Amino acid sequence: MKPIERINQVVKLLSDNEEELIEYLKETQFDFSFFDKDVNPDIYKEVFYYDFRKPNAIIENEVIKQLLSYDFVTYLSYNIFPPGVRIDKHKDPDPGEEIYQLTQHHGPFSGNPIFRRLHFSLEDSPENCFMIFDDKKYVWKKGELQFFDVHNFTHEFYNNSNDFFSLLLIDVLVGE
Repeated sequence: MKPIERINQVVKLLSDNEEELIEYLKETQFDFSFFDKDVNPDIYKEVFYYDFRKPNAIIENEVIKQLLSYDFVTYLSYNIFPPGVRIDKHKDPDPGEEIYQLTQHHGPFSGNPIFRRLHFSLEDSPENCFMIFDDKKYVWKKGELQFFDVHNFTHEFYNNSNDFFSLLLIDVLVGE
């Protein structure tokens, strides 16, 4: 399957099921985690996340199950950014690193894999909540899909609002 076909498949699934997926994510009581202190405690320490690829993940939604069935979806997490969170300029860990080796059928990858991270927003981002990527400021709209190369380029995140903000993060393998 061509990279654009992979992306289109994910985009179509999310677009066709947007309201159902948003309701599921907002209404479900997830057993959230914080990133392991060894990953980078200064960057990720205040971000809540639920990794749908972890071995004991409870998945009760057909859209999430479908996303996980795609062999080109290598990472899927639900993240909540509390008010006041700042994630300084950084690159995300390479998908070949141990943090991503959570299931038997994804990774380690051979060759030189190319990934893009899809941000699926559950709501409009509050005022003063944004990401800076390649010196450009990005905000989110409910149901909006944005792709970023977070593994190779530095980026930073700010939630300078008084509200929580949440995203579904999906890594898609687009080339090897």
